[in-house]
Amino acid sequence: MNNYKGTKHKFNTSDLEIVLTTTESITYPPRNVLRIFSEPIVPGDVPKLSLVDRLLVEEYIRDFLYFFSEEPREGLKHVVNIPVPSKFESILDIVVETLFTELFLFPSPLFNRSYYALVLCEFCKTFSETMPTILTKAICVFYDRLLDLDIQCYFILTEWFSHHLSNFDFKWQWYLEKKQKLLLTNI
Repeated sequence: MNNYKGTKHKFNTSDLEIVLTTTESITYPPRNVLRIFSEPIVPGDVPKLSLVDRLLVEEYIRDFLYFFSEEPREGLKHVVNIPVPSKFESILDIVVETLFTELFLFPSPLFNRSYYALVLCEFCKTFSETMPTILTKAICVFYDRLLDLDIQCYFILTEWFSHHLSNFDFKWQWYLEKKQKLLLTNI
């Protein structure tokens, strides 16, 4: 017996129109992609992931940013354990590219830009053997392309780099290497 005492409504289902679509008409929203590294950081002949695999890994990293936004330190474990075979490029290369892609989103990224700076700092502290090398390579690429950067990207990069340096006692090995190269070229 129905104990519900609400009003009953009659729906005329003959007025409903069902539209069937195929997967060919489904499009995914366009996503900006920033490729910093033209070749993997890992020495040797390391193959790159296929485009589809690469996009899936990037989506996983974006999910990490979203779901672990309250506690990014906890999420680091999950990102590094993405099941990418070791014969392919480093997962940390993809992490750096994805984080900078998100950082440079216009007009504003999903989270505050300081959040991405915090995540990159945590990656550097947690994976102190490999992550600083990868990040140094990325900074060198940005430095070499500084004149080609959009002015807004330039300001975002300087803001991030200032924040990053403030977390590491304002010391950066890259600066000393570049300074030596500049001194040698001016002689």
